[in-house]
Amino acid sequence: MIGTGGSSFGFVQSASDRAINWRRRLAHMIIPRSFYWEANVDGRFERGLRSQDIDELSSRLAAAGFQHRLTDLILEIKLY
Repeated sequence: MIGTGGSSFGFVQSASDRAINWRRRLAHMIIPRSFYWEANVDGRFERGLRSQDIDELSSRLAAAGFQHRLTDLILEIKLY
């Protein structure tokens, strides 16, 4: 990234450096069990409900040692 805030000195950063910086700035993630989406596709309005397997994600996070909170509606990760 050059001149886009990726580096305070304007140097090119690797993808792993950008990922590390992103994680340092991120403090809180909330992942819903399901969410409503909508889009305009080829001039047509489309919408729907999408579900996510946050129980599986919770199991994998626990196995990797990440602290998190799982409720019936969300999975919450606090990184601070």
